[in-house]
Amino acid sequence: MVEHRRIAAAVFVILLGTAASAGCASETPEENTDAACSSVEELGSAVEEAQIELDEDSTVEEVRAQRDNLEEKVQAALEDLGDVQQDRVDELDEAYQQLTSSVENLEDDATVTEAVQSIQEEVAAIGDARGGVWEELSCEDPAE
Repeated sequence: MVEHRRIAAAVFVILLGTAASAGCASETPEENTDAACSSVEELGSAVEEAQIELDEDSTVEEVRAQRDNLEEKVQAALEDLGDVQQDRVDELDEAYQQLTSSVENLEDDATVTEAVQSIQEEVAAIGDARGGVWEELSCEDPAE
């Protein structure tokens, strides 16, 4: 299980780099998530097909055809997952930028109470964005 989490974390980092270099996704985060789920589902179907179809009677051509099909599905899934990861990065960055802006716009004579109240929503947004990244990474709860 720990190994799966390490692999997931490594894939996440790779996808973040790929997504960042590719630019922002053109779809909404919801559309990106739907596309990623669909791609991963199609990849699962392709894996099942390969497991069923390939046996000791398979030809080299059939093995290569299954490999090509799996490669296509893996590449599509990686691309769509990269879009989802970029959405998470964008959400966290936007939340941080909002916090920074709110702090910079504080009046010099604001009380501590006013200052704290003025940034509570932004801090909560960072927490929500962090939660999305945490969930994507399947991180273990440090309290456990």
